[in-house]
Amino acid sequence: MRSSLQSPKYQQKRRKKLVAIIFLSVLCAVTLTTSFVFLTRLPAFQIKEIEIVGSKNLSALAMQEKALQILTSTSTSASIIFFSKKNIEEELKREFKGIENVGINRTSLSSIRIDISERVPAAIVCSGFHEENSENDDCYFSDSKGYIFERVPRPHPEGYNTYYISGTSFVDENRFAELQKFINSAQLAGIEVSDILVSEDGEYEMYTEKNTTIYFDDRASFDETLARLLAFWRSSPSAPLNYINLRFGNTIYYSK
Repeated sequence: MRSSLQSPKYQQKRRKKLVAIIFLSVLCAVTLTTSFVFLTRLPAFQIKEIEIVGSKNLSALAMQEKALQILTSTSTSASIIFFSKKNIEEELKREFKGIENVGINRTSLSSIRIDISERVPAAIVCSGFHEENSENDDCYFSDSKGYIFERVPRPHPEGYNTYYISGTSFVDENRFAELQKFINSAQLAGIEVSDILVSEDGEYEMYTEKNTTIYFDDRASFDETLARLLAFWRSSPSAPLNYINLRFGNTIYYSK
């Protein structure tokens, strides 16, 4: 009895049965996958509506059109199941620099909701020099992190610190926050600041409404520089000064 079970004929039948089971399993898996993909491509599962929430200055219609363009870029990307949230987020941020954050959620089998938060202008950054102020249109808004994102309309709106950059890049987030604090503190102390030139080598020129140029650098902390500036400003001659140079430690040079 034992030998008959181990016969070549029995082994052959067993192999055929195993092959048949494997074939049917693969066929079933392929059929289910194909059916699933087919169902997801049906019109009922395609994204047709996009709601933009949170836009104030940016065009909701333009963002809707861009999102639809992204979704229809491939045969499956418009599927409510397969669409890529990350891809939409990255492309929208690349196209609309004023977007700070994006959140995407499904609201039905054929619609999604895109929640955005816009960057809030904190300063104006211009390419060029202070002397070009009246003619310079190459100016952009910067948010509180120093991120430059949107061209400033003419005439420039009031209430923003204005920076001029002589190179190709602006300061990093931490340095920008320190500069904002420096300027705002100077203004609170009665120094009427018009704008500031930021050079790539860590030197700065701050201009006042009375045409005084204040020179300083980042070799000392901005808090130390501000303390020296305010102490000098309170005791300085009443006549308008041509410049104040704070780049030599406790020794302050000035000219009437």
